[in-house]
Amino acid sequence: MVSLEKCRRYTLDAKKVREVAAGDPYGFVKHVAGETLVIDEIQKVPELLDAIKIVVDRDNSKGQYLLTGSSNLHFAKTVKDSLAGRLGRIRLRPLSYGEINGKAPSFLACAFAREFKSEYADIDKRGIIVVPDFLANSGGVIGSYFEWVQDLAGFFWTEEEYNNRLVPIMKDNFKRVWDYSQEHNVKMRRAAFLVAIKRVADGLKLKGFFL
Repeated sequence: MVSLEKCRRYTLDAKKVREVAAGDPYGFVKHVAGETLVIDEIQKVPELLDAIKIVVDRDNSKGQYLLTGSSNLHFAKTVKDSLAGRLGRIRLRPLSYGEINGKAPSFLACAFAREFKSEYADIDKRGIIVVPDFLANSGGVIGSYFEWVQDLAGFFWTEEEYNNRLVPIMKDNFKRVWDYSQEHNVKMRRAAFLVAIKRVADGLKLKGFFL
């Protein structure tokens, strides 16, 4: 749970919560003065953004809402209003700032106060390797592929067999991204994107599609 006083948290992953939010968006986002309303997976009920826009236009005090989601509001097809000019965006890293700096968590307080110390802003300069989230989490996607293969072939791999297939793939992907970032002097996140794009391009060439 979020460690903020006067805080309510809802996740729109829950079907009943989504139904309530969609049925009465304006009632759902109402809150008392000084209270922070945390809404996770906000992109699943885009009508809430219109309601929040009305509230914020009437009262633009900081910290009224903390909106999180697994997709960028700018690119979500169902979202018509991204609250441009009314909110600040923060890209979350795989580890919290407190974990990275070995200190007590203070991220939310800094976010609402918009007062990040320099130690939060120079993670890369300090030599801390930040593995891109989609690379770190790719084991789950690979695992889903393994399950599909087992279903098709009627296999039942043991945990050891599963790990023996997964670990080399993860290590190889990390090495490819790391080597590219070092060779071209780019951050790991950009290197991961560029390595992935090159793989797609190489695959199209093999099939006879030339870019």
